[in-house]
Amino acid sequence: MIQKHIFIPALLLLFFLHSFGQETIHCVQTTYPDSIMLEGEWIKVTKKKFEPTMRDVAYGPHERNKLDFWKAESETPTPLVFYIHGGGWGGGSKEKNEGPHLNLLKEGVSYVSINYRLARGNNKLPCSLVDAARALQFVRSKAKEWNIDPDRIIATGGSAGGCSSLWLAFHDDMANPTSEDLIERESTRLLGAAVLWAQTTLDAMLIQQRIGSSATDHSMIWKSVGATSPKDLFDNWEKYRDLAIECSPLTHLSEDDPPIYMSYGNNSPKPITNDGIHHAEFGRILKEAADSIGVSCTFEIQDTDTRQEELEKFMFRIFNEKSEKK
Repeated sequence: MIQKHIFIPALLLLFFLHSFGQETIHCVQTTYPDSIMLEGEWIKVTKKKFEPTMRDVAYGPHERNKLDFWKAESETPTPLVFYIHGGGWGGGSKEKNEGPHLNLLKEGVSYVSINYRLARGNNKLPCSLVDAARALQFVRSKAKEWNIDPDRIIATGGSAGGCSSLWLAFHDDMANPTSEDLIERESTRLLGAAVLWAQTTLDAMLIQQRIGSSATDHSMIWKSVGATSPKDLFDNWEKYRDLAIECSPLTHLSEDDPPIYMSYGNNSPKPITNDGIHHAEFGRILKEAADSIGVSCTFEIQDTDTRQEELEKFMFRIFNEKSEKK
């Protein structure tokens, strides 16, 4: 297991849900409905490429604390891809995810896709991030039952899902070894992260300097931390700064972190006037920091035809390297 010194920020402790019991009902369904009701909204369900082994497995008490699991057939414990959906932490759901891509299951890699609380309404960060951590711990607690190798888990996702994946990859271990909740005793460390169009920081001042208002005007940057508008965020930055910095992957980057892969499509020159929230400059910011401390960081600009294939090549390589060391 990848180790990092145990550290649980007081801010995050407020969001951990100790009341959730250990018993989980596995809801197995062979076909998907066309749509589902989630938090009072009808969500259209994307047809899956492969039917999941288990659907809507609860990992916490909130109605969004659910995950789908695809089990790869193997006589030995399998590596796992842990998928976090995007949507700026204000929208999206696992129901829109097609499930495992390309050859993951065929190559003996299992797959999990999670929902999490959205940072909207009465919720704000770090709710989405803490839920992702909890889901990861839950999956690790099922390692033996689900035939998963807990030392070979890579997180992935696009946009906010990529940001959450990087945050988990860099954050100190949130395991609480003395918790009465056995799930909370599990590690939150990852073997790696492979992300698309990921935001690497929520530092509005840094984003404004490097990318501009095309990024900072997006609700992911201001609404997720509780601001009412971009103007409110900047006018009262001291009020929101600590939360924004805590929820930034860049903040937690350190020399003992696992390898990461980042892919972007938007690499337009300045001034950046369109889709700044997914701009490659986010990747450059993290690449510069990672290179300075020796963390393996692959940063690429790619089109849609090659992106997923290259991402999975990275994951297979990292999984195989870990297997060879065992």
